[in-house]
Amino acid sequence: MMTNTNKYAVVLAAFMAMGVSGVALAEGRGAGMMPTFEELDLDKDGLVTKEEMTAYRAAEMKAADTNADGKLSAEEMTAARLKKMEARVAEMTAKMITKLDTDKDGLVSGEELAAAPGQDKMFDHLDENEDGSISKEEADAAGEGRGHGHGRHGKHGGGFFGDDN
Repeated sequence: MMTNTNKYAVVLAAFMAMGVSGVALAEGRGAGMMPTFEELDLDKDGLVTKEEMTAYRAAEMKAADTNADGKLSAEEMTAARLKKMEARVAEMTAKMITKLDTDKDGLVSGEELAAAPGQDKMFDHLDENEDGSISKEEADAAGEGRGHGHGRHGKHGGGFFGDDN
């Protein structure tokens, strides 16, 4: 079981990572399943037709239907989603490394990560009363989309941690 101190440490680490990855998420839609316009525009004419959407869905179905029975099991759907997510996460990670790797060695050091833009801004964003610390109430407010976030974080159950603890 996690103590409140450990929970806050995890939250701060997560928010620091969000500050680093926020740009990548904004650029790449995150690891969701919505296709890009470019993926739907099969003939690359700058327009998406119903036929292209139908063809895209049919191709997605065929690729996911690994046993070729014309139906998708939970396992096939999960595997297809994970494959897409993995590709998008790899793309976002490559962008993050390019952005953060100031010495251009292909790796991100602790110093480079600590110097990432937005670290202080994210903390300040969460510290609503500007007392130099983030209380459980402030963390919960961020998780529920209240306060400075104005709904940016969305509501994920009973507060930031998904419970009322």
